[in-house]
Amino acid sequence: FLAIRSALLHSHLADLKEITHDFLYENYRTEKLSKSVEGGATADHSLAPEDLASQSVRLKEEQLRREEEKLKEIELKVQREINEKRQELLARESQLREIEARMHREQSAALSVNDTESTEAGAA
Repeated sequence: FLAIRSALLHSHLADLKEITHDFLYENYRTEKLSKSVEGGATADHSLAPEDLASQSVRLKEEQLRREEEKLKEIELKVQREINEKRQELLARESQLREIEARMHREQSAALSVNDTESTEAGAA
């Protein structure tokens, strides 16, 4: 549980940092682009408003794609950790069953020795 919790916290923290960075950068970029479009003489007129819109859409799509990839990676990591824990539990269960069987055999052997001793004592 601790491994899963720390993995999720780490990934969410990394996601938060990246989303914050993307958000701040997107705001900065939007502000600079809008100033360049409205600025007139100092602005670069090579980008039309339609191009800016399509570029913004493309950037958002790339960001969504990156986020989806991260979520898939997190999902795979969690699944892998769950499978590892499941294997550990199965191995531990097997060990416990072996211990239980050994204890049962030892107890049966001890009872049979006691029965043999009491039978011999009764015969003497």
